[in-house]
Amino acid sequence: MTTSDPKRRHRVRSEENGSTSTALKSFATWAAVAGITLASLAALCLVVWHFLHDPDLFRTIMVEHVRAVVGIPMAAVSAFCVLLIFEARSGQVEFEALGFRFRGASGPAVIWVFSFLSFAGVIRLLW
Repeated sequence: MTTSDPKRRHRVRSEENGSTSTALKSFATWAAVAGITLASLAALCLVVWHFLHDPDLFRTIMVEHVRAVVGIPMAAVSAFCVLLIFEARSGQVEFEALGFRFRGASGPAVIWVFSFLSFAGVIRLLW
């Protein structure tokens, strides 16, 4: 291949920018995790504060809405665990369904959504 080959030039540029791209992905990932963690902790503190000031509210919500308080978050975490197991066993998740091809970031996102909806459906069905 000569340097005038467009594919080779693209590959060389990609390799030059690879470390910057990896650092940016890592930063974005950890920034998202930190932001979600902080928002979750703030919401949790607000809920705990309300529950401490009105214990009957806690009892009412936990008894009447346990599926929403416990079930849905556990469905989300379980779907994420299924996704992690898939990625650990086979690497990058890619699949085809109904004429669509899911690759890159869309593959794990679709797997998570399907897993979450199936767990949420089972919670609804069995409760």
